[in-house]
Amino acid sequence: MHLGIRETTLDWGPARRFQRVMASSLRPFLRGRAETAGRDDEAYRSYGLRAASGTTNLAIYRSLVRAYPDRDRRQMLLDLIESRGDKGKWFAAAKDAGFLDVAIECAATYGIDPSMLVRAARDFSDTEPQFAASIALMAIGHLLRGGGYDPRPSDATDAIGYLFAAAQRIGATGWASQELAHLVQTPCAPGRQPFQDAIRVALSRRGQSGPGN
Repeated sequence: MHLGIRETTLDWGPARRFQRVMASSLRPFLRGRAETAGRDDEAYRSYGLRAASGTTNLAIYRSLVRAYPDRDRRQMLLDLIESRGDKGKWFAAAKDAGFLDVAIECAATYGIDPSMLVRAARDFSDTEPQFAASIALMAIGHLLRGGGYDPRPSDATDAIGYLFAAAQRIGATGWASQELAHLVQTPCAPGRQPFQDAIRVALSRRGQSGPGN
């Protein structure tokens, strides 16, 4: 028997009504999810960042990670630095957390302890030579600018050694020598001339000297 078009056309009316009902009931749920996410972010920023505690900045960071395991860890570290300030004191936390790019930013901050950078350059010379070379050079710069508590010229000598050791691993000894030669010519803080002398000695041992010497 031949069926006409009207007879074979499916009746989509009930299905469309069902879709409208589902959409109308789903919208409040999705809106609620979004509002909850917004409240979670507000709670994190207004309470979580302040509530994280520990005896060191690394412990504070780990406390925050435990409280918010689903959030981006690098961003949480940056949020802590921004909210609590004193960026230089977050160097060790950033380093030990594995965010070496953040650690370098902290290392460039005025007021950081150069001896901490020298130790880190020593520890990372083999495994992360680019990072080690960068912070060793920063340590020398901080020493020349008056940083550190009662440092010794041997601190600069150690930093220079770690700088060249790391630079050699990445084929950048020429860069290291140029940077040191520049520091020799840059005026240093009062009382820090012995640190510049240590650089001159290191360069002379490598058959180089600062410009104008």
